[in-house]
Amino acid sequence: MTYLYIFSDTGHDIAQTIQAQIKETLGVEIALESLEAKVFFDMQFEEGNNHFSFGGWTADYNDPMDFF
Repeated sequence: MTYLYIFSDTGHDIAQTIQAQIKETLGVEIALESLEAKVFFDMQFEEGNNHFSFGGWTADYNDPMDFF
């Protein structure tokens, strides 16, 4: 099983933490694969994709209403 993440220092740190926690808790080894953002998002909707990943969202503009 492969964990996909967008290439960044933070993304890599999160991926390594998830990898360690899955290994410790479930005893399962997972591979990590960093991708450029466009490739990452394209793979999210790929039919038959058996990878897993972390997603996030932030406000589009600096106003609290954007979160409603």
